[in-house]
Parts: sequence; C-alpha cells; structure tokens
Amino acid sequence: MTHTEPEKIVIRWTTKDENAIAAIRKRFNMPSYTTLNGWSPVEVKPEDKDIFEECARRGFFGIMPQKWCKNFRYGSRGGYFVNLTLKPGRWMVRPGFG
Repeated sequence: MTHTEPEKIVIRWTTKDENAIAAIRKRFNMPSYTTLNGWSPVEVKPEDKDIFEECARRGFFGIMPQKWCKNFRYGSRGGYFVNLTLKPGRWMVRPGFG
C-alpha cells in the first residue's frame, strides 16, 4: 500500500443519531449499507485519517481491527447482497435495491 491509497477500515456505529451518521457517511463518502452487526466498510484517504479518528474518539463509531473487501451477489428478487469478507469469517449485509 502506498501512502496515497485509501485504507480499508471497518467501523461499528455506536451513535443512534441518524443525522450524525448521514453527515459522516457524506463526509467520508461511505456506502449507505450497514451489516446486521452494525458494521460499515469505509475507505479512508490519508489526508482524512486525522478527522476520521477524531470522529471515533468522540464516540460516533468504533474502529474494528479487520480489513475488508466487497463481494456482490445479486438476489432472485432484483436486489443485491454485499458480503464483507473479514477474518475469521463472513458477515452478510442487508439487501439493497437499486
């Protein structure tokens, strides 16, 4: 990984404030889905790392120690599922419809 590549991080939301979650998702260009466990993947640019970590320190989310990669699978009803491949296993994300 070079210093200009975004870091792939998994977070777990601790806030229930939907406005704060929406603002954080917009600021860091995060996807709108969350796993059933309350986890979300994010790619953090090196220049945004300090602000991102400050959001975690303020208690909006916790940073998980895993890395992730996306695996899309289309469902029979036109929706899709996203598996976040994490070690030691897999977690499935709620279906999204596009």
